[in-house]
Amino acid sequence: KASMREEFDEDNFATPRYKCSMVRIPMARPGVVYSMRKIRVVHNTPTADEIYEFAHQLFKKVQLSSECSIVCLIYVEKLMEV
Repeated sequence: KASMREEFDEDNFATPRYKCSMVRIPMARPGVVYSMRKIRVVHNTPTADEIYEFAHQLFKKVQLSSECSIVCLIYVEKLMEV
């Protein structure tokens, strides 16, 4: 079974990006050789202030209830334990 850290890894939610390199090789028959390499994206962990500002703007714009913000806080605290 996967750990919580593996379950919530950002790579599970981001669309993978690849870099393709093509080389034309002259030979008796025309041919192309190519390689594809996955681009590794570096993710930065948000600070507590960034998390607060994101949640504040979310609840302000969507006009969610205070009960919903309490449930959100519970989930954020659970994620911070990981």
